[in-house]
Amino acid sequence: GRSSCAWTDQGLIDMPSSKGKPAQLELSPSLLKQVLGCAVAAGSDETRIHLMGVNLGRELLAGTDGHRCHVMQSQRPMASEQWPAPTVPVAFFTQLDKLSGGRIPRFTLAADSNHVSCEFEHSNGLVKIWTRCTDSTYPDILGVLPKSYVWRVWVNSKAMIDLITRAKNTGAEGLRLAGDPSIGLRVKIDKDIEFEDGIDADFEEGKAIVPTGVAPKYLLDALKVCDEPDGKICISGTEPTAPMTVGLAEGRDSMVAVVMPMRL
Repeated sequence: GRSSCAWTDQGLIDMPSSKGKPAQLELSPSLLKQVLGCAVAAGSDETRIHLMGVNLGRELLAGTDGHRCHVMQSQRPMASEQWPAPTVPVAFFTQLDKLSGGRIPRFTLAADSNHVSCEFEHSNGLVKIWTRCTDSTYPDILGVLPKSYVWRVWVNSKAMIDLITRAKNTGAEGLRLAGDPSIGLRVKIDKDIEFEDGIDADFEEGKAIVPTGVAPKYLLDALKVCDEPDGKICISGTEPTAPMTVGLAEGRDSMVAVVMPMRL
């Protein structure tokens, strides 16, 4: 009930409750892909309505369910200072992606304090899609991102995804991540399931991983949205009870995923 879509050739419906001239954000296909990556971590619980969307900041895109978060950090402003940084329901972006089918080179989002809308030419005519944004204040995502790390390791993205997929297919709800320069990165399932495997990895400054428990599903989600073009992604952490960071890239726009640990 939050998103609406109208097909029309004339008499385009105005965005509901728009007060004054809405602020605008240019949304390219690549940026939409990053938004959908953030949406993977967005909440789905009806009792946490303020988390059921992607927050579109001037320099930050973020989605979280309160236990994990996916963040795209830009090296430059994506919108003007007047941009209201709305939290937009995931259904709006999935509908926009479905309608465009990759054929629209660039969208322009219009936003006020309550709504976001987008209009463009489609093969079926002029289309406008709009949604009501969530009313609650979004969490301080920058305050959630770890500021330091004890260990950091670089791995091949595809090899890591294949490894965690094999671990997940055992049916285990948790796995333990460990390793050092002599043995590479290792994954071991809890004691009730016999599974242990590993891959080569580059350990920064020769520091071993502090063994950390994590849910394979959440780690897989993070690996897939943080996949780097050169095939290398970074995983870092501090201690077993602290969040793990995946996909940290430096000096450029980057996707960062924070995965909360689990006790095994």
